[in-house]
Amino acid sequence: MDDDVRLIYRASAAPLPAADGAPSGNTKESIVARNALGDYLDAVLIRPLWFDEEKQMDRVSQSLNTMTRSERILLEIEMTERAKKIHSFEYDPLK
Repeated sequence: MDDDVRLIYRASAAPLPAADGAPSGNTKESIVARNALGDYLDAVLIRPLWFDEEKQMDRVSQSLNTMTRSERILLEIEMTERAKKIHSFEYDPLK
């Protein structure tokens, strides 16, 4: 495995905005993707004992609003790695 850090840099490209990672908009696809990211963040962010549901949802929405592209890419990778995959040959009805 190669442990070198690789950067993608284009000198002529305009700088990216700071918080453009989470999907936004009114289309069905962007709403579904944003809700999936929000549900995942709600599940993986450690919730302090004094947080109620409202504070946790505020925290998740703040994370979505300030998310960068690299953070979204990392979250998407984690989501796909954690997704349970089952194949028909692995199915056992007696389990």
